[in-house]
Amino acid sequence: MRDSSSKKFMDVATDVYEALKLFRQRIEIEADPDKQKMLNEMARRVDTAITKQEEELKKLLQNGQQQGGDSGDVAEKLKMDLLADAKDILGEWLDDTLGSTINEHSVFSKLARK
Repeated sequence: MRDSSSKKFMDVATDVYEALKLFRQRIEIEADPDKQKMLNEMARRVDTAITKQEEELKKLLQNGQQQGGDSGDVAEKLKMDLLADAKDILGEWLDDTLGSTINEHSVFSKLARK
């Protein structure tokens, strides 16, 4: 397996864990029980997805080492799946952590149009 794909997946996984940590803090202060329930469900789905994809990556690494195969494409797919599963939580985290560094505000209007 290509180490760079594995590291990139692990970087994304680390970011997702950080985003989940911040998201759970938001859940704790949410006053509306219905919204809190919805947010808890979102966090649970992302938690499940990251656990499943990490297990898949471990299997992939073990099988690749045993067979000497290159599993970079599969690791890349796992990374992209994780990004898709966690996009809402990551979006909020990115806005909180890096939103103040945005100088080109037209990006927001472009995203809103999508």
